[in-house]
Amino acid sequence: MLPRIFIDTSAFLALEDESDQYHEEALQFREQVLRKNRYEVIATSYIMDETLTLIRFRLSIKASIDFSKKIRKSKVVKIVHVSREMEEKARDIFERYDDKDFSFTVYPHHVKACEDIHKAEKKAEAEKKAKKK
Repeated sequence: MLPRIFIDTSAFLALEDESDQYHEEALQFREQVLRKNRYEVIATSYIMDETLTLIRFRLSIKASIDFSKKIRKSKVVKIVHVSREMEEKARDIFERYDDKDFSFTVYPHHVKACEDIHKAEKKAEAEKKAKKK
């Protein structure tokens, strides 16, 4: 299993918007990291919603539609659809950490990352126990 990178709206926007202050860095990251297929790139459906809307209003509807098509065809970016359970967990975190200045949109990313880490830890623990036998 490849290591995962969770990508958010600001990264997608930097890739698409030539006037973005991080556009050049985003292009370099895409070429040096993302296109090497050494990572599974994850975004949630919430991030896609936010990204398409932002591109629509900052650039154009055509740019937003083109980006949507590009992501749907991508072999690199995987979209994780936010389930009701994931949304509820995200809401719990959002409410618990009310001192943080994050958009609610990013919290399902955190839930997914924590779930993946937990699964990986359980798998490693089971493999360790199997080796001892």
